[in-house]
Amino acid sequence: MKAPNATSHPDEYKEWQIKDQEACAQITLTLKDEPLSGVMYETSAAATWKKLGDRYEGKGKQSIAYIIGDLFRGTLADDQPMETQLNAMHQKAHILASLGQPLNNSLIAIAMVISLPQSYSTLRTILGNVTGKGYPHGSRVREYDGRISFTTDAWTAPNHKAYVAFCVHLEQEGVPLSFPLDIVEVVKSHTGHELAQAFADVLHEFGLATKILSITCDNASNNDAMIDELARNVPTFGGKASHTRCFLHIVNLMAKSLIRQFDIKKDMDAIWDGSGERRELEDLAGEEMEEAPDLDVTNDEQSATGIDNDEGWVDEIELLTPEELEELEEAILPVKLALAK
Repeated sequence: MKAPNATSHPDEYKEWQIKDQEACAQITLTLKDEPLSGVMYETSAAATWKKLGDRYEGKGKQSIAYIIGDLFRGTLADDQPMETQLNAMHQKAHILASLGQPLNNSLIAIAMVISLPQSYSTLRTILGNVTGKGYPHGSRVREYDGRISFTTDAWTAPNHKAYVAFCVHLEQEGVPLSFPLDIVEVVKSHTGHELAQAFADVLHEFGLATKILSITCDNASNNDAMIDELARNVPTFGGKASHTRCFLHIVNLMAKSLIRQFDIKKDMDAIWDGSGERRELEDLAGEEMEEAPDLDVTNDEQSATGIDNDEGWVDEIELLTPEELEELEEAILPVKLALAK
């Protein structure tokens, strides 16, 4: 409120002066320490308010500088949950916006990438190459004059989020090239339908739907469903004829099937006769497991979800009669003892 003229309206000016002093006193009564000392000698509410505004505007700019520095110079800790730390960085971005210094999502993402610890160096390298949508290899494969082979695999991160990765493989001037194309979060789960939808989206985004030579993935049933669904979503894809099964996964399944017969059965009623050799075998195997517990590489999550199952593989051992099983166990007992020792 503007002060009345003291000469032409002395009474009104005197009343305004009293109210201004009361307002000034109310402002100073809410302050303490440094803010109070900064306005101690101001004689009007307007002057007091202006002094406070100038002070806190400067403090705000200092806060902005500090938060930006902390956002881009900090390093996340390995021994703490990564999601919590990334959320804290996102909160700093909200604070900057409230202080009148908003950052776009690209800058926030860059800050998060460069803050990843050394143990995340591979992920940092991949994400650091992101320019806009997709990877820098996108333009190369889009302009490639020929067909391209793809590999894909899915996994679930420690934070229980499902991801699927896609890599491309091609030949250029006689040189075989392989590089990652994209990593996509699968919102629901690793079902064949969801994987096919994610794959189709990536193909359309990079303009590669007409360049598929082959898709290599492991032998899980959800990948078979993905191939069938993708053939419906992308008419130029050859379906099962263009599906290459992962040779390493096949070897892994074969190896597990072969060594399974050397496992000690939990139910020993049919084959356990209490002989000293068998008891010695169980004792030796038990000692081995106690000394090397980390050798148990069974993935309970994969077993539960069927992502890496042995579907389609027949266990010949389970087809044997009790008599044939007992005969087989007797025949391979010396091999078991040799392996256990």
